[in-house]
Amino acid sequence: HSTSLYYVDADADGYDNGRELLCAASAPTGYSATTGGSDCNDNDVNVHFEATYYVDVDGDGFDAGSASFCLATAPSGYSATTSGTDCNDLVYSATNTCSSIVNLKLNIQGYYDADAHAMRAVMSNQGVGSSMTDVDDITVELRDSSTSALVASVTARLHTDGTATATFGTAPSGSFYIAVKHRNALETWSATAQTVGSTPLTYDFTTSAAKAYGSNMVLIDGVYAIYSGDINQDGFIEGLDYDQLLLDSDNLEEGFKTTDLNGDGFVEGLDYDFLLLNSDNLIESNHP
Repeated sequence: HSTSLYYVDADADGYDNGRELLCAASAPTGYSATTGGSDCNDNDVNVHFEATYYVDVDGDGFDAGSASFCLATAPSGYSATTSGTDCNDLVYSATNTCSSIVNLKLNIQGYYDADAHAMRAVMSNQGVGSSMTDVDDITVELRDSSTSALVASVTARLHTDGTATATFGTAPSGSFYIAVKHRNALETWSATAQTVGSTPLTYDFTTSAAKAYGSNMVLIDGVYAIYSGDINQDGFIEGLDYDQLLLDSDNLEEGFKTTDLNGDGFVEGLDYDFLLLNSDNLIESNHP
């Protein structure tokens, strides 16, 4: 009547949940004389070891990390397989593009050359690089359609043909106003909220004044442009913008200057026209 060592195996799957000394000639029910290894779940014959599952809250097949569970199948919010990293696990995406793209077309009033039917190569004119297709950098913001709160912001390069591509690496998805800012132009918003997500959006401000919120643009050469002259970026084109222009003009400034409203590389008399006209017309930013 000696004791023997037996393995606890309640689910009889051949894997143990520990071992005990028993006074028995053979393994009683719930025990085994041999083992294939430790059992993390001795109540499920199909589960022996912890398995790795991938966090997939939105169920699109892309993961936001992983965790181990002693389960035969993936629990809710997880997947047994993954197609790669998910940049936003709260939004389903079959392609899981980790950015949202907004393709814009817009003109800036002072930079537009009616003879060339395009904007000037302002950066080159101002001594920044040599590209003949680059105008300047703009800031593109996505604003919440209900609250107008800032959701995402990126810098995009504006080209002489009016095109600019804004790539939002945080992959925002939903309905947003598009707000465009430039160092000497008036902040301008899209007329309505636009759907932004995994499919690239194209929005053209140039075709109609009504493409801007409040129809707040000016017609030049058959196309529409964002107003120039908000040098101090306070949302108004008025007397406060004159001081810096007057100072730079008197000092014969040239190069990368915010006061160079026509983008020819010099701050002089030709820049005053835009400021005078827009100031006289009480032009100011218009948005929700």
